[in-house]
Amino acid sequence: MAEGTAKTNGLAAAFPGSAKKNGTIYSIRCTAISLFMLWLFIPACAQVKQSTPADSSQQIAKRIVNSEIPVLVDFWAPWCMPCRMLNPIISELKKKYAGKIEVIKVNTDINRGLAAYFGITGIPAVFIVKDKTVVKAIPGLQPKENYENAVKEVLSMPPEKKQKNEKAEADSTEKT
Repeated sequence: MAEGTAKTNGLAAAFPGSAKKNGTIYSIRCTAISLFMLWLFIPACAQVKQSTPADSSQQIAKRIVNSEIPVLVDFWAPWCMPCRMLNPIISELKKKYAGKIEVIKVNTDINRGLAAYFGITGIPAVFIVKDKTVVKAIPGLQPKENYENAVKEVLSMPPEKKQKNEKAEADSTEKT
């Protein structure tokens, strides 16, 4: 009995905050760390469940290509802290430019094919697509102004289709 008490006291001295219950030593510190880690990852897991698209990569690609307005494509993953830091910036841009740009968030863990097509090697990565062409690429986490300036620049660009139609009309006018 004295030996068991010495071992328990030795462990208690080595690991303050430990308790012996049914012959097993539980560490309060380990439990606290585990709960802290769980607290960190629960929002990420919840975000995955909420934002897991029913769309496949093909359907997302169709939305990007068929959009009449510029599309801001945000490549992200729930475990990526810079991606999570970028999320409020993208949400704010979505609200500010509602109806002028479409925002599509692409989870690279789920839509690997689409990420590979865009050549994503690191996240976060933001692309702005206009008239079926990538006109801006913003790699990594950058200041909010960079994203806003890119959106403003793309919105100020004349539509590609109108330019082609104007050239065709100008050519036909010159011939007559």
